[in-house]
Amino acid sequence: MLTILALALFSNVTADRSTSTPASGITKVVIIARAGSLDVNGKSGATAIAATGKAEAPNDAQLAQTKLVATRNGSQLTIEAQTGDDASLGFEVTLPAGVAVVIKDGSGSMTVKNVGDLDVTDGSGSIEIHDVTGNVRITDGSGSIEVKQVKGNVTITDDGSGSVDVQDVQGDFTVLQKGSGHIDYERISGKVSVPKR
Repeated sequence: MLTILALALFSNVTADRSTSTPASGITKVVIIARAGSLDVNGKSGATAIAATGKAEAPNDAQLAQTKLVATRNGSQLTIEAQTGDDASLGFEVTLPAGVAVVIKDGSGSMTVKNVGDLDVTDGSGSIEIHDVTGNVRITDGSGSIEVKQVKGNVTITDDGSGSVDVQDVQGDFTVLQKGSGHIDYERISGKVSVPKR
């Protein structure tokens, strides 16, 4: 009986969350994520920028405060996950392929595919980036980083801990600061500059 009661006390409540904005005229998407996974996928021919996910919180009051909000300012669209202290919101964003993306993420795994210029600031969690038609810039606290198929430069300004694996870059590959964890790279067409170990 106590076990059932404990489960009832600690079980979270969940709800679906979504937002969608016409893509016409938007050249940059800023994504502000908190706790939870994040997937960003560029799709050829997409006519809308849509975010869908699942909110999870310890109670209905915090769940009601946990939502996805899209705000357009000229040619820039900002998608923000608004969460309470103990809530999380993992979500996926689909947008036209090749659009520039800026990501500010708290924690949780992240995958990004088929976008233009990409700027990522991440607290913790693994990062996978594939098929970028512009430059990639990453500032990361902890977690592994995998970058493949980039037509521009790849710059890691700061990486606290975790492995770095970079492949098939048409431009330069630069790591300015690196904590613990190895750096592997292959098939870099431009210059390579990484800290000496």
